[in-house]
Amino acid sequence: MVKTIGPELRRFPTLNDLAYNEVEVLIEKKNGQVYFPYGWQELSNIYDLKYGGEVTLINACPSRYVIKVKDRYGEEIKYPVEEPLLSLKLNRDLFQKNGLKISCPSKKKWIEDIVDR
Repeated sequence: MVKTIGPELRRFPTLNDLAYNEVEVLIEKKNGQVYFPYGWQELSNIYDLKYGGEVTLINACPSRYVIKVKDRYGEEIKYPVEEPLLSLKLNRDLFQKNGLKISCPSKKKWIEDIVDR
C-alpha cells in the first residue's frame, strides 16, 4: 500500500464505508512506512477487528478513501447502519498548526462512483 498510495495520502484522510459511515484518521509517514496513530483504534472497534481482518482503501480523492472491510476469515463484514450516520472526526487542533482544508465532491456521489467501478 505504501508504494501504491503512500505519497498521495493526506495527513487527515476520511475513511468511508459502503454504508456512508466515516472515520477520520491521522496518518504519519516514517521511513517509507505509513502509520495510523489516531483513529485506527476506533475503526477497529466499529468493525470488530480485534482478532484481525483486512481493510482495503480505495482512493476517492486526495483526502477521502472508501474502505472495504473483511473479517479474519476473508468475508466482507456487514457495515453498521446508523441514524444519523456514524461520523468520527479527530480534533485537528491537537495535531496541526494551520487549518488547511481540501474540497471533495459530495460523500454520496463519490462512494457511488467508486462502487460502480
